[in-house]
Amino acid sequence: LEFNMNLKSIFAEISTGNEIIRDNLEEVFHRRRSTLLVLPSISRKIISAAQRLEGCWLAGGAALALYTGDIHQIKDWDLFFKSLDCWQHAKYEFEKMGFKWKMKSDWSHTLELSNVEVQLVTRHLYDRVDQIFDKFDFTVCCFALDGKDLCYTKEAKRDVEKKEFNFIYTENLTTCIKRVARYGAKGYMPSTAFVHDISKIFKNTPTKILKKQKGSKKS
Repeated sequence: LEFNMNLKSIFAEISTGNEIIRDNLEEVFHRRRSTLLVLPSISRKIISAAQRLEGCWLAGGAALALYTGDIHQIKDWDLFFKSLDCWQHAKYEFEKMGFKWKMKSDWSHTLELSNVEVQLVTRHLYDRVDQIFDKFDFTVCCFALDGKDLCYTKEAKRDVEKKEFNFIYTENLTTCIKRVARYGAKGYMPSTAFVHDISKIFKNTPTKILKKQKGSKKS
């Protein structure tokens, strides 16, 4: 809470505004002269479940990969929810598909089947897809499957085309920096504005909080 309060004005200053673009997922694949059938069977089942479940969004890196066609980069799928009831329904659906529990924390439950992971994230609950984007750290993460639509922000589209990312928000700087390396491995580079924003946040974050986050097991 102290960390978030100290940086509230900074986050407001660099907010993207999240103007949402909606694109039919099948049309996205069609424009690449491809179809959803190129996806492994288990991936298609995950997508189908996310589209079918009410109050459920598949968002983040996997949704980005669906947009770019880099489906070989999908190692895990993150799902976000409107309510805990929606989470319970998703839990039941994936268990019925054969997924087994791998790991649990206060804010995320991970299931696995055939080395494919699905994370059911409950750190925050949402009413709309744009609220999910408000909690993401990088612009290029702002992709989500909302029913049959692949949603994304204009900033996300811009930065995917430029192969860079800008900063939005973080609750843990250590985790954020680790993800810089992960997205660097995917070919994305931090923008000049990103470096400025992160430097500003480090400068305004007390050392005791940085040390606490470095030792967190939620990174």
